[in-house]
Amino acid sequence: MKKLFYLNLLVLICFVGIIAQNRENNLLKKVQDKYKTISSFSTNFIQYSGSGKNISGKFYYKKTNNIRLETNASIIVSNGSTNWNYIKNQNKVIISKYDDSDVSMFSFNKIISDFPSKSNVEQSTEKGNNILVIIPKEDSDLNFNQVKLWINDDDLVKKIEIKEKNNSLLSIELSNYKINQNLPDSQFSFTTPEGSKVIDLR
Repeated sequence: MKKLFYLNLLVLICFVGIIAQNRENNLLKKVQDKYKTISSFSTNFIQYSGSGKNISGKFYYKKTNNIRLETNASIIVSNGSTNWNYIKNQNKVIISKYDDSDVSMFSFNKIISDFPSKSNVEQSTEKGNNILVIIPKEDSDLNFNQVKLWINDDDLVKKIEIKEKNNSLLSIELSNYKINQNLPDSQFSFTTPEGSKVIDLR
């Protein structure tokens, strides 16, 4: 009788585990499917860091890895191979190579489409919000400890929280999505302003 009880308990635990896993996979799939329909978008963003430095501005994205961030202090552009960081008050441009292993707003597409396959993905709920928690597998080459994604009712990411290898936290809130605006490619290239100082780190 005891053996039968433990066997039934084991089956129940496995069944509950499968349901939970399917639920997480379903939410992840819904988010991934949503972004597959989006060729470009813009949002407002606020970035919070452990240092207490908050940055706000406009975030533009175009498939596959084209990114543009505009703030009062700087313009940051990436075309998936090169990054340009123009610091306005110093009239200075820092050029660097796109780092495939880095996790930030530059890796937005990878966070959604690539990182989950190299990670354990869990789902949680917080104050009525659906959250996906992405934790790299031990054998992965991902350069972070954890990424949490807050998902809104339209299956869009409204907040990203990145826990880096040193356990520092970076939090980014996205709002006022404008989808498939046919953003021009020129928005994701950068021409160095005349007279500016260039630091090329490539």
